[in-house]
Amino acid sequence: MDKKIVTEIFWWIITGIITLAILFPMISAGRYQFTWSNAVLVATFVTITRYMFLLKNTFLSPLQYIKAAMIL
Repeated sequence: MDKKIVTEIFWWIITGIITLAILFPMISAGRYQFTWSNAVLVATFVTITRYMFLLKNTFLSPLQYIKAAMIL
């Protein structure tokens, strides 16, 4: 497998762990109405932050249109 794909899978696992760690107090407290939307927002924040600082190490690095869209 390509190194960038393995790194991407690794970071998605780390993103999942961070998301669960942040949402654990809400999940353990019982039924919470906004669990899925909060999980999506936390995962999106972690992913976008990672792409801002580590974009040259991802599979998106040669795609100029994607990088321009992320800047906007």
